Amino acid sequence: MPYDLEKLRQSYPDIYGDSPLREVATDVFDRYRPSFEQRGIRSVDEWAEREGWTDTWNKDEQDIIRRKRQAEIDRIRKSNLETMNFVSRAAARGIDQLWAMGYGAAGILGSATGIEPIKKWGLEGYQRSIEEAAMYPGTEFGEGEGVMKAVKGGQWVVENWPRISP
Repeated sequence: MPYDLEKLRQSYPDIYGDSPLREVATDVFDRYRPSFEQRGIRSVDEWAEREGWTDTWNKDEQDIIRRKRQAEIDRIRKSNLETMNFVSRAAARGIDQLWAMGYGAAGILGSATGIEPIKKWGLEGYQRSIEEAAMYPGTEFGEGEGVMKAVKGGQWVVENWPRISP
């Protein structure tokens, strides 16, 4: 008896919400355990293996983690936009970008020399630093109307002059 776990999760949001597919399958398995056992299936993992769901579950769990992390970044970004002035945000963003550059260089060095742990460390550090830099939003060039457009343009120059001056 095939189950469409994604459809089941979507059909019962009050029960499953944003639960990983593994939890949905576990719930189904627990509810209908005797039926599964009659077919010789003794665990939810055995059921998943027979149905070929393991890769789907892993991808689903990674997507949920990614969405939750993005929601947290958006919350922090909004808070920083409301509580920090543009110069403070620019400085914090610049520091994180500088760290990203160092990690990226280490990752490239690890890749060029074939030293996998250094490559991995550099890439992970680069990704983390870029993610952290995104928490400090910059001024969008050309935002606003009339005089405010010029003020925002000036803020953009102040925020970005270290990057654009060379």
